[in-house]
Amino acid sequence: MLHNLANKFRSIAPIFLLILGIVIPTNAQISAQERLAVFDQVWSAINERYYDKSFNGIDWEKSRRIYRKKAVKSSSGNKFFAILDEMVSQIRDSHTRVYSPDQVEARRSGGSTSAGFRIEILDELPVVIEVDPRSDAALNGLQNGMIVRSIDGVPFKKAFKAAEKRAGVSSSARSATLRALSLLISGIAGSSSVLEVQNVDGSRKTIRFERSRFKKTPPVESRLLKSGILYVKLRSFEPDVLESFENLIGKADSARGMILDLRSNSGGDGETGLAIAGKFFRDKKLVAEIITRNGKPPVPGIPMKLEIGAGEGAFVGPVAVLIDQRTASTAELVANAFQEHKRARVFGEVSCGCVVAVIQPLELSNGGELTISEFGFLTFAGKKLEGQGVIPEVMVPQSIKDIIEGRDRVLEAAEIYLSSRD
Repeated sequence: MLHNLANKFRSIAPIFLLILGIVIPTNAQISAQERLAVFDQVWSAINERYYDKSFNGIDWEKSRRIYRKKAVKSSSGNKFFAILDEMVSQIRDSHTRVYSPDQVEARRSGGSTSAGFRIEILDELPVVIEVDPRSDAALNGLQNGMIVRSIDGVPFKKAFKAAEKRAGVSSSARSATLRALSLLISGIAGSSSVLEVQNVDGSRKTIRFERSRFKKTPPVESRLLKSGILYVKLRSFEPDVLESFENLIGKADSARGMILDLRSNSGGDGETGLAIAGKFFRDKKLVAEIITRNGKPPVPGIPMKLEIGAGEGAFVGPVAVLIDQRTASTAELVANAFQEHKRARVFGEVSCGCVVAVIQPLELSNGGELTISEFGFLTFAGKKLEGQGVIPEVMVPQSIKDIIEGRDRVLEAAEIYLSSRD
């Protein structure tokens, strides 16, 4: 069990969400002197603090020479931060990122701005999924299952290719794709774009949408399925989630089993995530060991071995865990612990492969921020999840047909499995 982890390093989920909910920086001019000062601050901090001395195989000194020249020539804030982001992304790390002053201000002033829907590649096509009914896009007729043909008049393939270039590489192809897809529809609150979409019947329509800030969806959702199995969805591992989950555990003994849905859970507070995982184990179990640059604790008080176990208060019924490509960071550690200790069967898609930790963002001299992965993890079975992800025992990919029909085949498969264990 982790002790005081919440106070030792910054919650991971908001960082990852900021990566996916990118706010475009202003095109303000930055003096050459200021550009070089920020560039040197970013490069030097990563050079000194990044947890892997090999920088994932990248020649970091060579990167400095190449990108410093580009930074000197950049003429605007947009171009300068794009150059910094490109340099940092070469490390192929999901959490080591640069944020402009505008991005930092957006996060501090009330959360991320959203288009109110997501796009995912299903059956090799860009498909609209999870349209928020409160969004402008929904009010204008956008529906799950529609295929995106163009964005602001640019054919999707061309727009996506440009977004991939801007997004750069990441810890995994899944992470890079998610970042690019987010870039396609991200923007500041109040800005608008136009989609050309294809309906189920093949007809096409144009839909304008405006980006807004939405109130957070409750992080915990639960219901008792008709089969008598308790379904629990955890959207994040923020500290206040633990109390709600403990109340559920107290009522779960009469259920035939539990389905723990970690799909789209982008992580969060490490102590909270492991405390929740511990509610399913009576005996102490090793989740992972921390990897640091010098083999010492990254911060005094953080144990090098992360262990869980709740003793007599643990839920001992059968469990199934659901994951997808957006399951990231702390959520991946939790899902992997269930899998490696054979406590649950995992269903869905391979997770993000975004499992490293940021202690505290570094404030840059111009008001921007830099996040650096200062430690990684080696699991109980000796795996490094960063770049690899958790691989489900039962792979259940989504299809366009499932989205259109509102069918959740991952949940169905998990419920069938648990029902058969009586």
